[in-house]
Amino acid sequence: MQWAVYQRRVSDGPFYGGKAQLNVYAVPNIQSYQISSSSFRPSSGLDGPSKNFNAIQAGWQVNPALYHDYDVHFFIYWTADGYESTGCYDLLCKGFVVDNSAKLKPGYIITPVSEYNGPQYYFTLRIQKNLETGDWWLYRDDGDDAGPLGYWPKSLFTTLADNASDVEWGGYVRSLKDDINPPMGSGHFSSEGEGKAAYIKNIKVVNSIGDIYTVIEDMVTSYVDRQDCYSVSDFKGSNGSGGGDGYGYFLFGGPG
Repeated sequence: MQWAVYQRRVSDGPFYGGKAQLNVYAVPNIQSYQISSSSFRPSSGLDGPSKNFNAIQAGWQVNPALYHDYDVHFFIYWTADGYESTGCYDLLCKGFVVDNSAKLKPGYIITPVSEYNGPQYYFTLRIQKNLETGDWWLYRDDGDDAGPLGYWPKSLFTTLADNASDVEWGGYVRSLKDDINPPMGSGHFSSEGEGKAAYIKNIKVVNSIGDIYTVIEDMVTSYVDRQDCYSVSDFKGSNGSGGGDGYGYFLFGGPG
């Protein structure tokens, strides 16, 4: 797997959730065995043995092997042992509990999608721990479509049962070993700018009393493992005049 992400670590935490507005693109030129996605992921246990790594993830992906098409799908994922034997995509195993009122369910196709140098579309997700039950709830935060989508029960997890030590936002791709890397985001580097490269905005984290606040520049670190294939822009935590609405923002992606 390759990635182009920003991450906030435990030195500023612990965290009880996160939020992101995800720009949606139909990633071009994906092969039948490849995956390309944009998402965010609260996690815990990253620095210990792999079996202690717990994570919950939500966003969009193009995954032909899973969905049998090349459309953009809303997806979720979870693991309680470093992706060894627990967890799954969407509802392929017992774990995530769908809310009865949910309009958007794991696996659903997302439309419309953004066009390069054309109309841009997004959806906004929030993961937040219920401080009474300990369950991790997933919400959509988009106007008339806003509402709870479901939750991951606290009982699924070990290191993530209490809180998250890390929250990460960005693009992820997967292909066969030694094969060509797939496109990420819009398929264009972040240097091309908004409207051409994919973005993630409204990046926020949740603290121990449930307050949601914007992430700023000095709170995050970027990680891009294949800089010849993918990139991230500088992280913008405000508009330069102290305003934070819509910020916690970066561009990402690349042709692979």
